[in-house]
Amino acid sequence: MRTKKNYSAYRKLFHTILVLLILRLFYSIPTPGVNTGYFKTFLELNASFSFINAITGSGLSDLSIMALSVGPYITASILIQLFGILIPKLAEMQNGMQDERDRIEKLTFIVGIIMAVLQSVLMAIGFGKKGLLIDYKWYWICCITAIWTFTSAMVAFIGKKMSDMKNYFIGNGVSLILTANIIASYPSDIKSIIRLIASVKDDQKKIIISIVVITAIVILFMFTYFINGCEKQIKIVYSNKTGGGEGTIPIKLCTGGVVPVIFASSIMAFPVTIASLIGKENIPFIKLINTACWFDPKSPIYSFGAFIYLLLIILYSYFYTNITFNASEVAHSIQKSDGIIPGIRSGQNTVAYLKRQMKSLIFIGAICMSIIAMVPIFISAHYGLSRLSFLGTSVIITVSVITDTKNQVLSQRRSKKYIARTV
Repeated sequence: MRTKKNYSAYRKLFHTILVLLILRLFYSIPTPGVNTGYFKTFLELNASFSFINAITGSGLSDLSIMALSVGPYITASILIQLFGILIPKLAEMQNGMQDERDRIEKLTFIVGIIMAVLQSVLMAIGFGKKGLLIDYKWYWICCITAIWTFTSAMVAFIGKKMSDMKNYFIGNGVSLILTANIIASYPSDIKSIIRLIASVKDDQKKIIISIVVITAIVILFMFTYFINGCEKQIKIVYSNKTGGGEGTIPIKLCTGGVVPVIFASSIMAFPVTIASLIGKENIPFIKLINTACWFDPKSPIYSFGAFIYLLLIILYSYFYTNITFNASEVAHSIQKSDGIIPGIRSGQNTVAYLKRQMKSLIFIGAICMSIIAMVPIFISAHYGLSRLSFLGTSVIITVSVITDTKNQVLSQRRSKKYIARTV
């Protein structure tokens, strides 16, 4: 029987980067039948879409055939997690055996395709009447829907295969595609910053703005890297029956990572998108949840939307952690291994202790993530940068995925060296 070849970590990394680069070629192919400059103008006036544009790798602003990219798949993932609250069976499958989790993945992929069809149709019809389509005809709507749906499904499928084929790729396929998209949008953001600085006539003010922007970017990346790696080590002491000794249970500060921020951004952006499609973007409620209207000195009342944004991030952080971290199972595992947390009794006391620790960490982590996500919104409002996706949520995704990928590469290298020594 032929065995599958398991490549080295660096070879896997090379394969991964190669696929990502090949995918980027498709982002340069324009969608037929559309006005390619339409969304560039639209995004200048609607800063709330900057993150959506970033996760598509500027495919939306350029109106390439990859205009949706992995966006529908990410939306589907969030929806499936939310439906876990309403459907207990779905929640069991999310935390179940590998075959059940595989079924959830297939369901997510199917829902992602449905979301891609809906988004394509809504954009083609809603924006098509306003100038998106060169010729507003039913067959162009069908053509564009088919192209955007197919490419979105293709990217999600490739990302899933990159995650499954661990003998050839590093893993985290969809996350790496998302990160590559965000990094690809950085050059346009840097140009926006350079144009802002160049437009200032006072040389002294130019220097001050340059220092402030560069310092903010460096501090934000460092702060994001720091909190992404922060974790609390809960000490475990084992009895002599199992050989004694000590161990730890690591609990990350930001257990949910960037998922709560993406969820909050998607929830806030969806009504704004619908309002833009039907020409109702000036409704007070829409302005309240539109990030483009926050921190405006002329209309401070709309900045209250930032508190709604913060609340959504905190709530979803708690929800996501409850899905991914089961305190009862962890406590049972500790007890089964004849371990104990010093000063805490086994059983329900351990469960209660773990939940208390998680609650405090979740709140602090959610606040930190919110601060990072708010920075580009604040800078955009005060310095007139309407399409700044270089900071905020995109930084959280970039840092967390790159850090995780680096750890996987190092882990696979150590594992291969250990196997080589023992053979």
